[in-house]
Amino acid sequence: MKKSRLRKLVKEALDANTKAPNILPGGLAQNTTIGEIAQMHGVSLDHVIRQLIKGIKVEKEHTTDLDVAMEIAFDHIYEDPNYYDKLSSIEENIHEPVKPGILKKRLGKLSCTKVRQEKSKLDNKGTHYAKALQRYLNYQCK
Repeated sequence: MKKSRLRKLVKEALDANTKAPNILPGGLAQNTTIGEIAQMHGVSLDHVIRQLIKGIKVEKEHTTDLDVAMEIAFDHIYEDPNYYDKLSSIEENIHEPVKPGILKKRLGKLSCTKVRQEKSKLDNKGTHYAKALQRYLNYQCK
C-alpha cells in the first residue's frame, strides 16, 4: 500500500472522538480526545490530526507498537500543538552544511595546533565555525 493511501486511511480513521491510548503510566493526554486537544489549544481538528500523523511516524522510529507511538505523540501534542512541526524544523537545521573554506579564510594555513588553539578560545561551541574546527580535528589530526 502506498504511503499516501495509508496516510489517507489513518486520517479518515481519526476524528474528534479518538482518544489517546492509555498504555504507559503517567501520560499527560490519558483518555483525552483529539477534539479536546484542539479545543484546549484553539487550533483546528485537522491541525491536531496532521500533527498526530507526523508524531506517530516519528515515534515509530523508537517503538514497534503503534499504540505506544500514538500515545507518545498524543502527549507531545497535548503539551504543544505544533510539537512535530517544530521538531522537523529543528532536525532540518541539524545537518546544515558549513560554508566551504571557513577555516582557511579565518586562520590562513591550517595546522592541528592552530585549530586546537582557536577552538579552545571559543565560548560558544555550537556555532558553524566551532563545528568546522571540530571536524578538522576529527579528520585531520590524530
